[in-house]
Amino acid sequence: MKRIQLNEESRKGVGIDMAPLIDCVFLLLIFFVVASVFTAETGLDIERPAATTAETLPQEALRVVLTHDGRLLCDGLETTYDELSSAVSVALDGSTTRPVVLFTDGSLPTAETIRLVDACRRGGAARIAIATQEN
Repeated sequence: MKRIQLNEESRKGVGIDMAPLIDCVFLLLIFFVVASVFTAETGLDIERPAATTAETLPQEALRVVLTHDGRLLCDGLETTYDELSSAVSVALDGSTTRPVVLFTDGSLPTAETIRLVDACRRGGAARIAIATQEN
C-alpha cells in the first residue's frame, strides 16, 4: 500500500473563501430592501373603524388625520379646522384626481368626520375616502 506524502504547502491551500458568499448575501439584502413595498401610515395612534368593503388607495393620496384627542394633521403637518381648507388646497395644487384619505378615530362622532369632509371639499378635493380597517 502506497502512502502519498503531502507537504506543508499543499495543506495550507485548503479552505473555503467566504468573500463571495458574503457578497451574495449583501446583494440579496439590497434587492429585498429595494423591492419591498413601504406603506405610509399616519404615525399616530388612532382606532380606525372596520369595514368589509375596504379598498386599497394609491400611495400618492393626501392624508388628513384627526385623533381622538382632537389633533388635526394634513399631510403630516399639524393644522386647525380654520386652516384645513387652505392646507388641502395647497397640498392638492389644483389636482382633481389626487384622492384625500381621512384617518379618523372610530370613537369620534360622525359630525367631526362630516366637518372634515366639508373642509376638504372647500379646499378643492373631489375624491374623498375614509380610512378603515379590513374586517
